[in-house]
Amino acid sequence: GLRPWGPTLLQGALVLIDSGDRQQVSMARRAWHAAAGGAAGVVVVADSENLPLRVTHERLCARVATALAFRTCSDPPIPLLVVSRQAGEELRAAIRNAQRGSPVELSVLIRQDTYPARSLGWELCFGCVLMGSGVGLMYGLIELAGVEVGAEFVAAQDKAEVMDIPCICMDVSMDGLCGRLGRQLRPTPSNIYNAARMWITLPRLLFHLVFPKAWQVDLLGSAVLHVLAFKLRTCLAYILAVALASFVSSTLIVWLLRGVEDTARAAHVVQADDQDSFEGWISITVQLFAMPQLLQAILLERDEAMYQALVRQSRIGKSAS
Repeated sequence: GLRPWGPTLLQGALVLIDSGDRQQVSMARRAWHAAAGGAAGVVVVADSENLPLRVTHERLCARVATALAFRTCSDPPIPLLVVSRQAGEELRAAIRNAQRGSPVELSVLIRQDTYPARSLGWELCFGCVLMGSGVGLMYGLIELAGVEVGAEFVAAQDKAEVMDIPCICMDVSMDGLCGRLGRQLRPTPSNIYNAARMWITLPRLLFHLVFPKAWQVDLLGSAVLHVLAFKLRTCLAYILAVALASFVSSTLIVWLLRGVEDTARAAHVVQADDQDSFEGWISITVQLFAMPQLLQAILLERDEAMYQALVRQSRIGKSAS
């Protein structure tokens, strides 16, 4: 699988490849080489019992190099199966012991996989959006500071098991969150009305935040206690990360608004003296619309993920009983 085969050398064959040097040649490139030779499928024998879950878990640089080599961001046109070292040795022994010309049967049980299949093009677009919005830089800086992002889920699960408290850890999926953000940020009449309604209800929400009812969680007090529990390194990392993300997103918004401003000035809609005020009003209008919509999209997706997690847990409990 390191070099391309001839166009008819593997016509209809099932290729068995050892992945001892998989770090240099990606599995996707092997599959493309086999497909160019006319193979019907590829079986890759892993170099250990620890199998990679899927081809998309390979390094992004290796996937980009494969896409450039074959001039496509699509997945290989033939199926690729990764098996453990033990299963690969058993398959090799069966091939050696089989008589010449007699087929070797390989039975594969394919279970349901709900993991979203993301193409390389989707991954590249998503990475550009993350970096352009500043979110990717923010998380990158937090990880460079040694802060374990997501470790709170493991800590909560461990503490709940010690205290014998039912605990369901959930997190939103990036596919669902990005899709909901796209729907919420569309300038439709319903979204514009929803943004205006949320700004009108802001004083009431702030009042209940400062003075929560007896049966409500004191979010402000809980936030203060959590911040006081952070280490100094964690607090500084979050402050610098948020400042960097804000700078990147603000620069991007200003750059986009400058194009709108140049177009309006060329059409003689805005005079040169009103250039600064026009840019400021557009920026304020965009932020007044986007901020409540972004907040609602995150809250709705969180509630949906929480509901789905509770439904799954209840179904598991019913099946166990």
